Amino acid sequence: MNMKRIFRDALILCLITLVAGFALGATHEVTDPLIKEQRAQAAQKTYKEVFPEAASFSDESEMANAVEVSKLLIENTFGEKITVDSALKAYDANGKVIGLIVNATSKEGYGGAVSISAGIDLEKYRVTGVGFLTLNETPGLGMKAKEPLFRDQFPGKRAGGEELEVIKTGTANDLQVQAISGATKTSRAVTHALNAAIFFAAKCVEITQ
Repeated sequence: MNMKRIFRDALILCLITLVAGFALGATHEVTDPLIKEQRAQAAQKTYKEVFPEAASFSDESEMANAVEVSKLLIENTFGEKITVDSALKAYDANGKVIGLIVNATSKEGYGGAVSISAGIDLEKYRVTGVGFLTLNETPGLGMKAKEPLFRDQFPGKRAGGEELEVIKTGTANDLQVQAISGATKTSRAVTHALNAAIFFAAKCVEITQ
């Protein structure tokens, strides 16, 4: 066995691995800020969709503090599978706070975690809209949560008091949500995340005041 050849081949392999590693690292350094920027832009688009009356949004430090302080309360109220992940203040064109954007997650989805972004009007205590940050449900079933037939149920729902309930049949009232046919689990995951967002807005926002 030629030991010099083995050593040479091992050295070449090592060099190739190092070069590949540096190349991957450099690619990550270049693409990571771009990916973060794209995600931020997508999030801002979602925020505008769920709170169209707002002119701007701000993730101020007191909102992060409110989310952190409320974690145990949210868990005790809704269980460990429901979380409020972040929140932003929504401002009108004059710089007045008119509501919140609350990002919440339910791990009860059929395909895993369902993360929503909910607009909450603090003056009228109504939901202004619901958008999706993460949704990996079954095509043709749970993915219909993104469609207007389901999403359009949420604007105008009361943001305070009793929790929203998912129903399979009948006509939904102000505190009910009509489930997607064949995707009740997804419907409940979305609604439970929204309930946590509403609860945060109604019960925990005083932490920032």
